[in-house]
Amino acid sequence: MKLPAVTFPSRCSRGSTLIEVLCYLAVIGLVTSMAMATLFQLIRQSSSLRRNCEEIAAAVKAGETWRADIRRATPAPSPNRPEGQLVMNAPGRTIIYTIKDGTVWRKAGADAPEEALLRGVKSSRFAAAHRRSVTAWVWELELKTSSKTAPTKPLFSFTAVQPRLESK
Repeated sequence: MKLPAVTFPSRCSRGSTLIEVLCYLAVIGLVTSMAMATLFQLIRQSSSLRRNCEEIAAAVKAGETWRADIRRATPAPSPNRPEGQLVMNAPGRTIIYTIKDGTVWRKAGADAPEEALLRGVKSSRFAAAHRRSVTAWVWELELKTSSKTAPTKPLFSFTAVQPRLESK
């Protein structure tokens, strides 16, 4: 009597082994963890960029407020002591800009409270720049950076000139 031939299932009809399944799971886990790390880095950089944009917008707004005050001032503003203070007389009020503890403060009038115009200031300087027939005022401003390896320093320079008063 002849025994029936034993047939083994072909390789493609056989199930996956436990080791193959674990390898697939490890690869999927590695790709997922790399994707999550990239996502979190993107979120961190995005929030940093948003914060930088807000700081730049605040600095530009403060600069425009300062320019408007310079244009309204009569007579010319005078840098006052202590260092970092600028006093200007506008119609009906005196406006004082002061830099203390990394904040630019603006006080518009004797009875008005001081308002924080800009926070996070590293250094600030008001100076008169004498040109041919006018005196321009310059406000140089540097903001603090949260990163020690920032590619550029957040430096701003605002210039304002008072309009000429018509002599009668």
